[in-house]
Amino acid sequence: MYEDLNGKTAIVTGVGSRRGMGFAIATRLSKEGCRLLLADVRALDAIEPLADCIRSAGGIAEAFQCDIADETSVRSMVDHAISSFGQVDILINNAGILRAKAFLDYLPSDWDLMYNVMVKGSFLCTKSVAEKMLEKHIPGAIVNLSSMGGKRVFPGEAAYGTCKRAVLHLTQAAAAELSPLGIRVNGVAPGDHWTDMLEQCFREMAEREGRTVEDLIAESEAETPMRRMGTTEDVANVCAFLASDQSSFVTGQVINVNGGFFME
Repeated sequence: MYEDLNGKTAIVTGVGSRRGMGFAIATRLSKEGCRLLLADVRALDAIEPLADCIRSAGGIAEAFQCDIADETSVRSMVDHAISSFGQVDILINNAGILRAKAFLDYLPSDWDLMYNVMVKGSFLCTKSVAEKMLEKHIPGAIVNLSSMGGKRVFPGEAAYGTCKRAVLHLTQAAAAELSPLGIRVNGVAPGDHWTDMLEQCFREMAEREGRTVEDLIAESEAETPMRRMGTTEDVANVCAFLASDQSSFVTGQVINVNGGFFME
């Protein structure tokens, strides 16, 4: 337990699925006593049940529809968090999207979509939240979701991996400039964790390659030294650590959470 998280306010983006990383991270932070703004591009009626789930467990959560690739929408999200909770102490840039294709099959629109959500969106959220943290003299913590795909090349993920690599650099660039001002910026690089996004990716891969999803799962587990796929809770636990004072001397780091699949 991280007692210092109790009563802090966290914005978590990309919270639109019960099997997604965002919801797991939000749930973990709620258990630590954080007040939460759950943001997603989906309509409010899709996000509100997830906020209800956290509230029914005794937590404090509000849902907010936000297109993080749009600066006006992002500023509205941050303003709403401040009007509801008084300040923002933690930002989790989790929102992401995956379009897996062979390199020559990618369209410019595929690259634009992924870049706007994962790179531009992370930048806009970080900038807007950091400005408010500085305005209110908040020693904040920002955590960006990169990926193992941003550190190692995988066929079919040229656009996704490039964007996640950019998130890694954005994390360290922001840390270099914001840490002297009291805002720590770190990242997490998950491996294969069973989410709606990964299931969709595996189904598309299985169809292209004439294999089964079960084959791909078994292959992933066999290639992972810990011999299992990750859970969303595995990632959420590391995010909670990075948001807490227990990591007060950690900044500019992107921590691998992949069971040893990729080591550096």
